[in-house]
Parts: sequence; structure tokens; C-alpha cells
Amino acid sequence: MPSRLLATLLALAVTGCTKPEAPIAENQEDPVLVSAESSTQGADDESADESSEESSDDATEDSAETKQEPAETTAAEAIEEPSEAVLRELEFQRYDAIKKMGGLPVQVTATGRQLTLHPTLYEVHKESCHPIPQGKPGEFECSLRIKLSLAPDGSNPSEQGERISVKRTTKGEWVLH
Repeated sequence: MPSRLLATLLALAVTGCTKPEAPIAENQEDPVLVSAESSTQGADDESADESSEESSDDATEDSAETKQEPAETTAAEAIEEPSEAVLRELEFQRYDAIKKMGGLPVQVTATGRQLTLHPTLYEVHKESCHPIPQGKPGEFECSLRIKLSLAPDGSNPSEQGERISVKRTTKGEWVLH
């Protein structure tokens, strides 16, 4: 009992109160005492017990947060990356649009000569796709290996790498980003 009285007086001194809110019975816990003991470490054994309980509560909260993170991650990963057929279709649409525009006008920097390239696309192969960092769910950057010709007659095709960004619309369709 004397240690409880000492702890109560210490709690009152720490919180700045001049008197306890209500008399404390022997088997009753004082709310002021509990809050003061958790803020003053080493006041007595009860404060050590309180701080260990708080740390276990913090650990429980941390584990609850880590349990929630994978659920959010799996929701973002639920959107599958586009298939090779989808990427092929998007790439052919893009090169068809270039043809409809009349080709790609370019200028040779060293000579200043201007010409128009007429690319002809032959093949598209998907190498990899990954979600765009800090992008919205459903946005991907895909690496492709394409076979195309820049000659007006479509002769002498060559392979090259290309990257495109695609996203999935709310209707579930893939479009260029």
C-alpha cells in the first residue's frame, strides 16, 4: 500500500494535478496513475509491466499493418500484363496510323536534308512487361522485338527493340498510354 500511495503522488506530480480525481480503493486501478506510469519509466514494477504491454500492442499493430500490405499488393497485381497478341495488334495499329499520315518526316541533322520514312512492320514479339513504377494499376511498359523495313518498297527488313507503354481501360480494353 505505501508503494501505491507513492506511485499516486508521483503520478500527480508528473501530470501537474493537485489532488486525485477520486479516492482509490486497494483493488481499483487509478486512470491517472496508469497514464502517468506509462509516461514515466522505472517508477515501479507496474510501469514496467505497462510499457511491455504497450510494446506488445505496438507489435500487434505492426503485424496487422504488414498483413494488410500484401492484400493491397495482390489487388494491384490482379491485373495481368497484356498478351503478345494484344501488343501485336496495338503495334500494327500504330504503324498503320503512320502510313495513313503519309510516313514519318525526318531531317538529317548533318546535311539538313529532309525525307519521309515509310516503315513497314512485319513481326512483333513480346519480350517482357512490367508495371510502370508509381503508375496506376493496369499500366505497363512492355519491351518488344519487332521486324520492320524503312524502305518505301518494304525491302530489307531488320529486327530491333522497342518499348511501348500500355494501359487497361475501365472497359477492360488495352490501349497505348
